[in-house]
Amino acid sequence: RPAPRIIGVTANVLPEQVEEYRSVGMFDVLAKPVQPGAVSETVNLFKGLLNMSVIKHNPPQLFPPYQNYSHAVEVRESSRILFISGLNGYLPDGVSMPESFKEQGQLIWEHMGVILTSASMDYGNIVSLRTYLASPDYDKENVALRIKYLGENQPASTVICCQLLNPTWKLEIEAVATA
Repeated sequence: RPAPRIIGVTANVLPEQVEEYRSVGMFDVLAKPVQPGAVSETVNLFKGLLNMSVIKHNPPQLFPPYQNYSHAVEVRESSRILFISGLNGYLPDGVSMPESFKEQGQLIWEHMGVILTSASMDYGNIVSLRTYLASPDYDKENVALRIKYLGENQPASTVICCQLLNPTWKLEIEAVATA
């Protein structure tokens, strides 16, 4: 059963407050005075969610899914699909990045959150993840970051250990989200 979608309506809301409301689970926030077309736009997005069904497939005949993922995720009905290219932990200058795995990972998940928000989605909309690790030594920290940002969401997922394009990269993550 899908989680309830909450649309907040409030007066004098600041952009950072809207992000805070979304981070705690609101689907959207409408600020008073409500702009023409804002209600119908939000309702249309909401109606799109009602037509979407995401089904996790973890058949009992298979081994249990490894930490925080599903063996397969099926998206039914009409829905929007967002493909997020592989993201790296670059700082805002687009050139430098922190050295540690944890800092790069946090930046990647924050970048992903910005992209999801731009498509009126959140981490709960992710249905597939592909993570590339520069070393298997990073697996434990990677799982901790996934749990932190995904919460109860368990998308279809693959983790690949490989040499990344740039030797300073500790990981790269790509995702698919639906709404």
